[in-house]
Amino acid sequence: MLQNQININRQLQMEAMYSKTNIKAKIQTDLEQSGLLMEMMGEAVQLLEEWLAKDHVYLRKDGSRNEVKNERLAQLSKVDLGELVMNVMVTMMTVQKAELFTSVVGRLAGCLSYSNREDGIKTLSEVLAVTAPVGLFTIIRDRGEQMMIMCEYSLPQKTRDFIQRTKYLPPMLCEPVIVENNYDSGYLTKKESLILGEGNYHNGDIGLDVINRFNQTALSLDLRLLKMYEEMPNHAFVGSTKDGVFTSAADKEAKFKTHMEESRETYVEIAAHDNKFWLTHKKDKRGRTYSQGYHISTQGTKFKKAVINFHHEELIEGV
Repeated sequence: MLQNQININRQLQMEAMYSKTNIKAKIQTDLEQSGLLMEMMGEAVQLLEEWLAKDHVYLRKDGSRNEVKNERLAQLSKVDLGELVMNVMVTMMTVQKAELFTSVVGRLAGCLSYSNREDGIKTLSEVLAVTAPVGLFTIIRDRGEQMMIMCEYSLPQKTRDFIQRTKYLPPMLCEPVIVENNYDSGYLTKKESLILGEGNYHNGDIGLDVINRFNQTALSLDLRLLKMYEEMPNHAFVGSTKDGVFTSAADKEAKFKTHMEESRETYVEIAAHDNKFWLTHKKDKRGRTYSQGYHISTQGTKFKKAVINFHHEELIEGV
């Protein structure tokens, strides 16, 4: 009983240290303590109010009125503009170098609960355009006619260090909490959709009993293998372009090395805590189950699969 409580406390500490869900609260605290940024927030809200007060109708060729945009923007009447602007500012403060405009809009998609996702994306794009004059961020159109966006203000060093420390949550050090609905996780302080893929969430039956069965299976690392071998890349690093952004071979190699360093740190943490851990799981829209591990995963590379064992070992006979 005492050991179980110790493991729960360790898990709480780990989630507080590494969980990316804490980033928003940390940045919001920084914003609220800055008089200049809060003044910008007020100006942004005012710009949105003035924009929404306008008539966005346009006339068709036959002279009839097209009210589509007015109808779309009418949904913002149910939204707290102050909260919306705060969400935009928190997200933008993490864009410390130029990123694709569409990528940032995608990150903001959850700010508006529009029934039509495309309408929500259009509206968020317009919200960014309307609030840009405040000066928190700059929208750039590059030579390839792609729109980029970046923040003009830096986060405090303490907050940057905090964000740098966060990472994909390691496996759990205590048995996961029983998931009771489709918006849960098994973690002690984190809840999210248990259905993979943006826009796939629903409240129908996804077999929570299966997820709980997987979640409650204790695992261990094969420390002997980890001492003998080191994970190697599956293929040579080659530069490539995705969504208009070029990533060099050197950048890919650096990312792989960072992943290896974080993986080794995670292995050491797990080994130091009795070499016993639990992975959480989710379903895809077709009902298939996936473990939610990044540094340690039963569905990762061949190496990552090979270094995981059941914690409760049993001798298999008669095979």
